[in-house]
Amino acid sequence: MPPGADAARTWRLDPRFDGAEEPKRITPPAPAAISAVTAETSLSSTGTTSVCSARRVALQVARTLALVQTSGVGVGLGASVGAAVGDAVGLVEVPGSAQEARIIVAAATARSPGAVLRMRVIRAGQPKGAEPTCRHSADGQNNSWSQSMKFGVVLPGGTATQQLEQAIVAEDSGWDGVFVWEAGYGVDAWSLLAAMAVRTRRVMLGTLLTPLPWRRPWKVASQVATLDQLSGGRAILTVGLGAIATDLPLTGEVIDLPMRAEYLDEGIDLIRTLWDGGTKYHGRHYHYECERRDLTEAGQPVQERIPIWVVGVWPRPKSMRRVLRCDGIVPQIEISGRDGSPDDIRDIRAWLAERGRDQIDVAIDGETPTGDPAAASAHVRRWADGGATWWLETRWEMPHNSDERMREIRDRLAAGPPTG
Repeated sequence: MPPGADAARTWRLDPRFDGAEEPKRITPPAPAAISAVTAETSLSSTGTTSVCSARRVALQVARTLALVQTSGVGVGLGASVGAAVGDAVGLVEVPGSAQEARIIVAAATARSPGAVLRMRVIRAGQPKGAEPTCRHSADGQNNSWSQSMKFGVVLPGGTATQQLEQAIVAEDSGWDGVFVWEAGYGVDAWSLLAAMAVRTRRVMLGTLLTPLPWRRPWKVASQVATLDQLSGGRAILTVGLGAIATDLPLTGEVIDLPMRAEYLDEGIDLIRTLWDGGTKYHGRHYHYECERRDLTEAGQPVQERIPIWVVGVWPRPKSMRRVLRCDGIVPQIEISGRDGSPDDIRDIRAWLAERGRDQIDVAIDGETPTGDPAAASAHVRRWADGGATWWLETRWEMPHNSDERMREIRDRLAAGPPTG
């Protein structure tokens, strides 16, 4: 158990084996071999949940289990873990600042066909009268507002190796998500995200954004599902119409706005159909049929529902109706004579709530300073108070891949999210 952890608030792992006669038949970890996870708390089907903590630790159990946890809530090991899985048990520090951490449970499969290691993750209840552990600012002030906010970064560009390094820095520095963007030609977003998936443990990974009208939806669905498998359930897909001026070379693709909107709507529906296990889809523009159930089964995501975020133009009704079919909105506020404000986010939240979608994520992007944590926190807090659930740090100035831009984004990542 980590130093200072409360024994009354521990996590316990209880392995159970289905189909394996002896525990010794468990092999070293196989790539992307993810266990089935059950829980008595709010643990999701992806095997992740959130807690507040002072610092993060990694739990290694005979190199077959990995649990990214925090020492604010202790890690407890039952005797069955050592006996059933192995005898090497230890805690190691994971670099990074205090943050709302995600617990990720991974396991190797057994060599015996059909043998699956199943783990049960149990969180003891909060001691009566105890205060929850929360994010704190550098001066020790309780930043409870940031508990409802997640912090991501949209990498501006650079080579694949530069962006991979930036993703690792982001995770080590306490960010919650890393996003990359897609263009007609350049570093391939999904290959890059796959590399990030195997080099990180905790951060959510996705695009911001994918110009879906110019992509084959079944190919996008495959790429996102593959990323979800490699990352253990950390994929997010953000879609939009795409920016003709900067993202799309002259390739003969459809650029008519109403037509692109139709392609976007059908693309979202087709992707959901495939992730739900469907094998047929027929729309006005897309037709898909495949009777190969093995392909559908092999390509199933880890998450029960991979989040799809979409650009929503406020207050345009047609664009906002599209948001109702998705899991998150990246607001594009178009009100004549002024920029968007947190009051607009409140209006968007009210509009969504009236239609039964008050749980949709709202992702706001912008810039905060590296050297002034108080100013950065104050800027983001306005949007959090308005109802935003994600802050996405951006650096959109051209050129994206200059040495200055690479230093700038690395410094900002290393400074950590703008929690104060």
